[in-house]
Amino acid sequence: MKYLIGNWKENKNLEEALTFLQVFKSLSLGQNFLARKIILLPPSLFLIPLHQKIRELGLPIELGVQDLSVYEIGAHTGEISVSMVAEFVRFALVGHSERRTGLGETPEAVNQKISLCQKHNLVPLVCLRSTADLTPLDFGTASQKPVIVFEDPLEIGGEKASDAKKIIEFYNQVRLK
Repeated sequence: MKYLIGNWKENKNLEEALTFLQVFKSLSLGQNFLARKIILLPPSLFLIPLHQKIRELGLPIELGVQDLSVYEIGAHTGEISVSMVAEFVRFALVGHSERRTGLGETPEAVNQKISLCQKHNLVPLVCLRSTADLTPLDFGTASQKPVIVFEDPLEIGGEKASDAKKIIEFYNQVRLK
């Protein structure tokens, strides 16, 4: 399966997000997306209205959450738990380098998030900057195997995608581990 994942980060307001879906619908008419899974990662605040609009428009888009709490439930102000979003998303981005470097997210926290995703039948989209990030991770034995997402920290938020050769080399290294 090929994935096309759009991480919106802090971009778009709700009106812009809904307009994006309308434009996508008009541009995608007659397109065959069966060979790809299109996943949008909008700000969590927009998950419910986007989920409703995607269903209303019959779009071949699935939603994911940009991050999850390491806690399943509890008194954790500002956190988004897996049980809060599991009804609206199928995917969760975990281990993004912005969270690792900027917020000190540890491999242990990434493992906790992978485990919570698997427990709640979400597919973890596990971000790796290099194969070294793979070593401390535990993907468990659950049926929801993670999708490995290569991210070059030097190109995050940039105007261009990573070089195809770099991505293929990374994929081949991960496959051998």
